[in-house]
Amino acid sequence: MLNAIRRFSTHSLNSAPISKKTTTDNDDLSTLDNLTEDTLLAALKNRHASGQIYTNIGNILLAVNPYRVIPELVSEDAAKRYEKPGGMPKPHIYETALKAYQAMRIEGSPQVAVISGESGAGKTETSKMFLQHIVRLTKAGGNGLEQKIVLSSPVLEAFGNSQTLKNDNSSRFGWYLTLHFAPDMTLQRASIKQYLLEKSRLVHHGKGETSFHVLYYMLAGLDGAWKDQLKLSDAKKFNYLGQSNHKAKGDKKQWKELCSSLQTVGFSTEERAVLWQLLAAILHLGNVEFSQSGDDASEPTKSGLESLKHVCELLHVDPEALQKALTSVSSRMGNGEVMVRKHGKDKAATIRDGAAKTLYEGLFNQIVERVNMLLGTEPGRTVEVGDPAPKPTIGLLDLFGFEVLQQNSFEQLC
Repeated sequence: MLNAIRRFSTHSLNSAPISKKTTTDNDDLSTLDNLTEDTLLAALKNRHASGQIYTNIGNILLAVNPYRVIPELVSEDAAKRYEKPGGMPKPHIYETALKAYQAMRIEGSPQVAVISGESGAGKTETSKMFLQHIVRLTKAGGNGLEQKIVLSSPVLEAFGNSQTLKNDNSSRFGWYLTLHFAPDMTLQRASIKQYLLEKSRLVHHGKGETSFHVLYYMLAGLDGAWKDQLKLSDAKKFNYLGQSNHKAKGDKKQWKELCSSLQTVGFSTEERAVLWQLLAAILHLGNVEFSQSGDDASEPTKSGLESLKHVCELLHVDPEALQKALTSVSSRMGNGEVMVRKHGKDKAATIRDGAAKTLYEGLFNQIVERVNMLLGTEPGRTVEVGDPAPKPTIGLLDLFGFEVLQQNSFEQLC
């Protein structure tokens, strides 16, 4: 069974007129006699104006972000009304969670809920509410799984989220959370699979936007001795962070919360130190600039050589080998002869950025792996293997939000 939850922001409804002919009492818009884009948007706008943010269209739940807390929708009493079939008075994310859980119990087959919507529509909060209600229904609060997911969230957000024009804490990756159940329907463990990390944001981001949060947290929170050791300074000194005039958020409080969460996830003091070394190396790598040294060759500038030296010290690699890797490529011919082809400065810069993105992606994958271990999933095991019979699971697919901009880039497509 596939459940779809589509999040809207009020921005999407601005162009829709409020129609007196459109009732706010119709909880399922698929029953409208005339269902068009205009009637749909008008109905959603009317319902939103009356405090009804959830609306069904068949198996699809539409949710409009109210940008405020509505107590009657998130209270314990509200949750209790959606604990048994038949007691569900109005559309709600709790209703979708209950339907998925009941279908899994009755049919014994895997269930999936897909949450999509533009950036800032409230997908993350909806995901949390869906998960909380599933845990509530399984009476699994005692195993601490929900709390472990909550504790791991700051880590995933720090390394995978950034500030965009529409959202100060926008997820720039997609993730698929699977809740694994035993035959008696008790919740055993969870696993997370990440995909489509927006690696390009590391090396380039638009005006008024930022790179990933963790880079700013690190620069704001590391003490003087660590900064000196890692050769770190102000964010504007680094090419990967100084592209925007917008002041990124990052303070010592957020840094301390991140360090605490990393410790909870399972990173030792030594392992956290390695993380900071890798992040510092990525920042210095972005400062390795090149100048043309012939028609088809390039070499690091004077300041670029200094940054290259810092990168090599942090990654424990040979400076000459790294410089060759960035500015040339070798290939062996059939007769055994080695041919070396030089790169121009633009090509060298592209290779440099590719290396930085690869390093960051590998680091992010390691963090997801640690989170899975915390949630009871062994390294590399995100699916059941060796068992032909499907086990009861509930999957939650959170698609990271697209930005609705005046001019969209190819990055949003891929």
